Amino acid sequence: MRYLLFALVPIMILHAKELNPNEVFSTYQYHHSTLSQLQQKRVLAKMATLKPEKAQHIATQSCKSNVRQSKLIRHGKRLFYAIKTENCSIKIDALDGSIISKKEY
Repeated sequence: MRYLLFALVPIMILHAKELNPNEVFSTYQYHHSTLSQLQQKRVLAKMATLKPEKAQHIATQSCKSNVRQSKLIRHGKRLFYAIKTENCSIKIDALDGSIISKKEY
């Protein structure tokens, strides 16, 4: 079982989708005014193929607790939902729905 996990993790990492260069560039056009921040959030929401409700459902099933906070974040070429539940923090890829990381507390 352990060897199966070691074999699957690199495959999942290589299979993860990334934003294309045009999508990444469109997210760099960022200013600190409130209107620009709203436009930035709209651009990110359009790029995400996974709906927030589905990401929250995945987090609820994975952490076995209710969602307290959910946020769409772009970090480099990765677009993901950072979701906090009552007993864990989880990052879910917004393009394919895979779990990037999970921290229980």
